[in-house]
Amino acid sequence: MATIAGRYEITAKLGEGGMGVVFRAYDPPPLDREVAVKTLHEFTDPLALELFYKECSALKSISHPNIVEIFDMGEFDDEGHRKPFFVMPLLPGQTPPATPTTAPPAADEQDDGDRSLPSKVWHALTGWL
Repeated sequence: MATIAGRYEITAKLGEGGMGVVFRAYDPPPLDREVAVKTLHEFTDPLALELFYKECSALKSISHPNIVEIFDMGEFDDEGHRKPFFVMPLLPGQTPPATPTTAPPAADEQDDGDRSLPSKVWHALTGWL
């Protein structure tokens, strides 16, 4: 089993984006908890590394129920390359489908500027704008 920083035991890949990868990991005793660990693909670009650390700094300085908490951050060795990481709570949820699984809303609902927030989010995520 792969580990990050000699501590976080990777159990699954949760997702991947333009900057990095998020893994499900186990933080062994004494904390004994499931966590999410975000790493960068590579940080040869100084701007990418700077953005990563700015994200960490912003997140660790905010305490709000709708903003994820940062448990830990640092760098680890990945096949001879140093990579930054940060650790967050593992939040429940599911991966959205790549394509809409329901029909688009009726035409009279598609252009309503007074839509509810959940409706606007659904429209944005599914492309039915």
